[in-house]
Amino acid sequence: MTGEQRPPDAVTPTRRAVLAAVGAGVASTGLTGAGRVRAQTDTAASTPASTADPPSAGWTQRYAADSAPALFRTIVPAGDGYVLGGVTGGHDDLRGLAVRTDAQGRTRWRRTYGAVKSGVAAGTPHAEGGVVLAGATNLDDASPFAETPPSADPWVLRVDEGGDVGWARTLQPTAAAGQVDALVGVDDGYLVAGRRRERRGTPPRPWVAHLSPAGHRRWAATLGREGTQGALTAVAADDDSWYVGGSTSPADDDSQPSGAAETALVARLDTDGTARWRRSLGGPGGSRLECLHADASGVVAVGNRGFAADDDGRGWHLRLDADGDRTWERTHSRGPWNWLTGLAPADDAGEDGYLLVGTRERPPEGDDPNGRRGAWVLRTGPAGEVRWATTYFDGDWSHGETVHSLDGGLLVAGSTETDAGRAAWLLGIGDVPAADTASGVARHLESLARAVPPTADDVGLGVLVGAGAVVLARRLRTAR
Repeated sequence: MTGEQRPPDAVTPTRRAVLAAVGAGVASTGLTGAGRVRAQTDTAASTPASTADPPSAGWTQRYAADSAPALFRTIVPAGDGYVLGGVTGGHDDLRGLAVRTDAQGRTRWRRTYGAVKSGVAAGTPHAEGGVVLAGATNLDDASPFAETPPSADPWVLRVDEGGDVGWARTLQPTAAAGQVDALVGVDDGYLVAGRRRERRGTPPRPWVAHLSPAGHRRWAATLGREGTQGALTAVAADDDSWYVGGSTSPADDDSQPSGAAETALVARLDTDGTARWRRSLGGPGGSRLECLHADASGVVAVGNRGFAADDDGRGWHLRLDADGDRTWERTHSRGPWNWLTGLAPADDAGEDGYLLVGTRERPPEGDDPNGRRGAWVLRTGPAGEVRWATTYFDGDWSHGETVHSLDGGLLVAGSTETDAGRAAWLLGIGDVPAADTASGVARHLESLARAVPPTADDVGLGVLVGAGAVVLARRLRTAR
């Protein structure tokens, strides 16, 4: 089968499955020889409302070490480059992963962290240099790939500029299980969010905690009403206005297709954890928030609606003011299947707005059940109106995971599904620092673009990298 076929009870991917996506069925075989990372721009992907041309890809980097599978979930600015955080390893040796790069994405160091069965899902810069990463550790071997396994600890660690651990903390040790899915720095520490199980046999509940600058828990709260389950997948802060977002659903409701009962959740918290307001934002076919950005006027969110098994879903982009009222709302869709996962503020061309990233599927051709998938990137205006939209393809099945805004450009972290599994990459788009063409690791994509006929359906923009591209096996990330 050349593409994923969703079973009747499956739901579109979500970044909640950062640990699950790596473990299940991992093939720890690397791509050998010259592995081409082809960022193929689909110019036809711009929506009719677009008012500008999308930027072209500048360079790509693919990451490998001992043929270990890897997946990046966060791009954290660090000095003159970045730290990419995620998960590496196979079925029996999942580890938290950090890769320090320069401005062109070239590796400076690579480190793994935590006990066996650990992973990183989020990160933020540390005030004194280095980064703070968060995820889960001590996953239970009995069920290491469940979205909230029977036993796991939410996990936070400080990593210095050289990759060494300054401190590491596990949180809520008395609970049966939990993990961190989102992290943001605040004035006096960090705000983390995810989910927790009170004890074995109970459903996961949305969970948020405030940590000190040294990672010690100051307070923690569980959101969601009795009889519901869910998770928080997004946090954002602007001064003392703290926001969390995710979704909830009835804990024991089998009457609807998987995902259809999910209702998006967003709440504003005071700094002591008290909920100033909470909003449930429903819709037919399910709704979920994936990422937030806060400012003085309120909070901007991206997520997805209508993604139950019988619906292919729509990307969702909205703003709530500081009192929790919706000020604008947009639905973004292109092709038969779409999923938005990431959001970053943008300020290029003198206009405020937002960068969105996710995955888009083209209409299938012939008898194929699925079309090609690529990293779907949109630039919107201050009220969510599309300025440009495009899809960067790398092979038949590629995915956009997270986005980072630059002055005049952007970075997208994603992955490509190959015969051996999924290969992680970083893509520089627009006005980005030029790759060192003499390094043998990366070269400008423009030279290859000139060699491709202008009538080609997708322009193959490539870069040759060394042997051993990291991979991880294909897996649909299902709803809770």
